[in-house]
Amino acid sequence: MAQNRRDFLKSAGVVGAAAVARGSSPVAGARVQRRTAQDVRMVQTSVLDIGYEEAGNSGGFPIILLHGFPYDVRSWDGVVPPLADAGYRVLVP
Repeated sequence: MAQNRRDFLKSAGVVGAAAVARGSSPVAGARVQRRTAQDVRMVQTSVLDIGYEEAGNSGGFPIILLHGFPYDVRSWDGVVPPLADAGYRVLVP
């Protein structure tokens, strides 16, 4: 079953979105600090829909926090508030 990178990323995105929707942590027993509920915004491209959360000053300098597999948007919960409080626009896909 040869799978190209695009198909793999689509599958991984679906699995990751399902895990976030269930509220599961990527690491068993990990303590996760939850922020207040935010709307997940979407960017639609020709090959992938990318969900992201935004925090902070919409006119501030943008900072994009990326994560690697198997982590998700919750990986940055402890980092986003200080950056947002400092006046940055924080984007977390």
